[in-house]
Amino acid sequence: MIVLSLILFTIFLFSYIFDLSLIAAYELFSFRLFNISYDLAFRVINSDRVFLDLGNSFPLEFNNIIELWLKPILERVGFASYKLDTIPKYIDYLITGGELGYGFSSPNSSLFIETTIIHGRFLGSMITSFILLFGVYVRRRFIESRVVDTSFIIFIPLILKGPIFCFNVGSSFFTGYLFCYLSIVLICDFLIQITYRKNYILKE
Repeated sequence: MIVLSLILFTIFLFSYIFDLSLIAAYELFSFRLFNISYDLAFRVINSDRVFLDLGNSFPLEFNNIIELWLKPILERVGFASYKLDTIPKYIDYLITGGELGYGFSSPNSSLFIETTIIHGRFLGSMITSFILLFGVYVRRRFIESRVVDTSFIIFIPLILKGPIFCFNVGSSFFTGYLFCYLSIVLICDFLIQITYRKNYILKE
C-alpha cells in the first residue's frame, strides 16, 4: 500500500507540475521508470529496428562519441542543432516507430549504449573497454601512489566512481567532467602556479 501510494502520488505530481492528463502523466512515469540504463539496453537488444553490427542503418545525428560529449558547446556556438539530443531519445524514436517521446524528459544512458549505437557493436565495445581499462589503470596508480598533486585532483571523479562508472553513466558524466570539473581544476592550478611559483605537492 505504501509503494502504491508513492506511485499514485508521483503520477499526480507529474500531472500537476507538467500540466498533463493522468494518462499522459502515467505514460511519462513509466517512460522514466522503464527506459533507464539497463532496461534500455535490453530494449535495444530485443528490438529488430536497431542494428549494432558495424553501425546503425538509420541516420544518426552524432558522427562519433566525441561529438556527443561536445554537444553542449557545438549547440552553443551554433555549429550544430540536435533534435534527438541524447542517444536514449534516439533509441526510443526508433523503437516506437518514429513517435518522438517526451521532449522534456530523457531517460538515463550509459557509455556502452552510446558507443554501440554510434559506432556499432564491435567498435563501440572496444571503445568502452579501452575507457574501462584506462579507469582501472588510473584508479590503481593514484591509490597506490599516496601523492596528492594536480594529476591526482584531475582524476578524482574517476577514482571515486571507479572504472565501473562506464556502465552506469554516459555523456552527462563526460560533459560535466570536461567542461565543468576539469576546466575549473586547470584554471585553479594555473592561478596557483603563477601566484606561489612553487610545488604544492602534498606527501604522506
